[in-house]
Amino acid sequence: MLATITDGEKLENIPGIMRQRMIMTFKESAFSRELLQERLDDLVEQDIFRPDCLIVDGYDFTGSDSSRLSELCSYMAERGLRMIWFSAVSHRNEERKSDSGVPAPGHDVEELFDNILLIQPQGEEISLDILKCDSKTVSAGVSLKLDPSTMLLKKG
Repeated sequence: MLATITDGEKLENIPGIMRQRMIMTFKESAFSRELLQERLDDLVEQDIFRPDCLIVDGYDFTGSDSSRLSELCSYMAERGLRMIWFSAVSHRNEERKSDSGVPAPGHDVEELFDNILLIQPQGEEISLDILKCDSKTVSAGVSLKLDPSTMLLKKG
């Protein structure tokens, strides 16, 4: 994706971007506000890294209650993180959904998120459905198509 948006530059030719990212791993069962706070505070205090956005991939929505997730989101907002992305796995056979159509496991915590997207395969295409968009820049219910080879929006 970086090569596409930077006119074909190879990732190794973009050291500035590479210096502005950090990957941290946590045990899924041990991930908490306290642990994230400790790690981020250490990085900031030592002037190693100061994040602007955060991607939490693989958060255990089913093994955590909404209050833990709410605490985590509150901490991120307190830190001034402008963009926070959580990913969740929604199973095809899962029938639980919120009134607005958000599938489990996010169906009972959707109020914590400004935007909710659902990515799902549909035949040879991948559909990106916008289930919630509080900024009103895109209406909920809009569906876009993604190119399965690049995961970028398809033209036309």
